[in-house]
Amino acid sequence: MRSASEVQARIQIVKKSAFAALLGFILAIWMLHPWSISRPIHLGAQRAARLGNLVELRGALIDFRNDHGRFPSNLSALVPQYIPATNLEIFFGPSIATNGLCLIPRGTKQSPESIDQFGNYLYFGEEADMAGFVVVERAGVWKTGADRELDGSRYAVDSDLTVAMIPATNLQSSLKER
Repeated sequence: MRSASEVQARIQIVKKSAFAALLGFILAIWMLHPWSISRPIHLGAQRAARLGNLVELRGALIDFRNDHGRFPSNLSALVPQYIPATNLEIFFGPSIATNGLCLIPRGTKQSPESIDQFGNYLYFGEEADMAGFVVVERAGVWKTGADRELDGSRYAVDSDLTVAMIPATNLQSSLKER
């Protein structure tokens, strides 16, 4: 028969082992849960990402126009020669609405046409002079919650290929005038 001190020592070992196992389980759940992988993007970082995406897109449009003498017929024509298929995030996000995740439609790397339908941008292409813009962010892409637009403005590449942040009201009236 075991002494009381041996039994107490074994109970302590079992308690410590159970506590360690529980702590490990909780840590594993926390690390694998989406909130540990994708934290919400700070608004300042999101503005910087939006601007960076549009500057990169502008560069690809300029390169395409220099090579072909015209703008592409659609944004998906830039992939993969001017924008690598590994960098499709510039067309799709990330955004606060998706908790910081960049949701690229399945199959876009193999068939980039979904960029034109589901991407974050309205593209005017050859009609840029008439519209006054080459590319404009779509409405509702950058939500901050409660259906509020981020900044109430959108980044755009105008027909002079300048990237600018334009208040949504100015953008709407500018597009209606043309």
